[in-house]
Amino acid sequence: MSFVKSLTRWKAAERIFARYLNDYEWVISVEQSKWRFYDWDIKLTYEKNWVTKEVTYEVKCDRKSEETGNFCIEYFNTRKQEPSGISTSKADYYVYFADSKRWIAKRSELLVNLIWNNLTDLRDWGNNNSKMVILPVKFLSEWFEELTDLTEIPE
Repeated sequence: MSFVKSLTRWKAAERIFARYLNDYEWVISVEQSKWRFYDWDIKLTYEKNWVTKEVTYEVKCDRKSEETGNFCIEYFNTRKQEPSGISTSKADYYVYFADSKRWIAKRSELLVNLIWNNLTDLRDWGNNNSKMVILPVKFLSEWFEELTDLTEIPE
């Protein structure tokens, strides 16, 4: 898949998740990041019991996880020799669009799970500048909660 097509699918996933959050009770606003490098993809601001709260999300999209039997989580930029991806994200939650299923996990819990398991590095095939944790898809159901009411991303 080309970079442009991947980017289009990822942006579609973000829009779908933002619309999903707009239906959340007590929503004040849902903001999508406008920059290439950011601390989160989407920020939900809501009020409950007269207290305003913010929750942030990182949205990932992988349309071949069922085919490959695994999914990836980036954690290091080898070109810059510095942490990236989940290591530097400030998001409270990771949302993962994997094939036909949608998953969500607390970023802090996901980091703990990654630390306690053996990591497999893979250089990013597109630009050879990332290290990623390669995990079997079974970890999606073990580490994430499935979101069953999200719509498909158009091809």
